[in-house]
Amino acid sequence: MRIILAAALLAALPLVSDAQTRYSSQPGKSSLKVDGTSTFHDWEMESHVIGGAIEFAPGVDFDLTKGAITGLKDGKLPATVHANMAVSALHSKAEHLPEVMDNIMQQHMKAADFPTIRYTVAALSLTNATPGKPFEFSATGQLSISGVTNSVTFPVSIEQTDPTHLRVKGQYKMKMTDFKIDPPAPHPLGLPTMKCGDDITVIFDWILQKR
Repeated sequence: MRIILAAALLAALPLVSDAQTRYSSQPGKSSLKVDGTSTFHDWEMESHVIGGAIEFAPGVDFDLTKGAITGLKDGKLPATVHANMAVSALHSKAEHLPEVMDNIMQQHMKAADFPTIRYTVAALSLTNATPGKPFEFSATGQLSISGVTNSVTFPVSIEQTDPTHLRVKGQYKMKMTDFKIDPPAPHPLGLPTMKCGDDITVIFDWILQKR
């Protein structure tokens, strides 16, 4: 009789899932832009292919309407985040000779030896939660480019756009030389040398789908 009563009590308790929630990248719907300067004009490169995934610990849930996240631990979001992108997926937005600029960029980034850009998050610290707006975090992680890995920190926002999709947006200002990349100084068609600035800005809009 006691066994039957215990079974009935257990059946009445709410089920708690211990499984992680995984969101995988939707490459065709994402975008990453690199904005830079030069002695001639500003320049831009873009990719719509971002790979990777985010896995949230059990109990993590976003409530955009209330501006609340369940499952936070000491103000940090327990999640495993890794993103990657092929260097060859970045393409110049120049009106003239974009293929030439692509080749110059790939050579300076040592794409033959290091074909993939990788980013792994170590910590996501919540900085702002306002009802009706994306959650804001400070993301700290490891960024690997051209065979050099640096610890970087920049702001990101996370929004659950519907029950099965996440949108992660962010912007990071960096120097090419931080990753031992010499700023290109191309001179296509014998024109005077164009010297690129060391400072660039990376802007991404990452769309992921629940799996």
